[in-house]
Amino acid sequence: MTHPEVIMVLGIHKSGTSCMAGMLASLGLPMGKSGIRANRKNPKGYFECRLLRKLMIRCGRVEFPNRAFTVPFRRRVRLLRKWRRARSANGPRIGAKLPAMGNMVPELHAAFEGKWKVIVTERPIADSVKSRQYRRAHHPSAETITSQFTQLATRRDTELRRLGVAVLRVDFATMMQSPALIVDQLIAFVGLSPTPEQ
Repeated sequence: MTHPEVIMVLGIHKSGTSCMAGMLASLGLPMGKSGIRANRKNPKGYFECRLLRKLMIRCGRVEFPNRAFTVPFRRRVRLLRKWRRARSANGPRIGAKLPAMGNMVPELHAAFEGKWKVIVTERPIADSVKSRQYRRAHHPSAETITSQFTQLATRRDTELRRLGVAVLRVDFATMMQSPALIVDQLIAFVGLSPTPEQ
């Protein structure tokens, strides 16, 4: 069986990953069945693959590098391979978005045997933190979230460079102001052939 190429959206939280995943879905890339419905915070939806969210929960859902997974590395790789097999019916190329996966770049690379590409949405961390902060008493401070986001982005980028993964970096502001430019970049980078309607 030929396994599909995986296109992962690995921006940090609140950096435009949902918008990016929605653009890819609109252009015809299967993004998987969403596990989170649209709401006030993301009125057009999150486009997070339900199966991938379940996988992260099985691994202990570790979102930041300063925490340890409860599942060993090899088991995480096996779970990711199983996820890709489960989505093989979606076609030769599949997409997924889950910000926490930026903490699992080595596992992704091993599971997909190098047959994957990454789209990183980039936004100033201070803007992402401001967008992430909800008015709840139990929510972490801005300093804590800034530290977590910085660690996540640093580890992700270090591992992507080390492993030589093909990466398209998309500026959040450009995505908002010039979506047609970003669409052209996505089509070329991913290798999409959208219909005129898409």
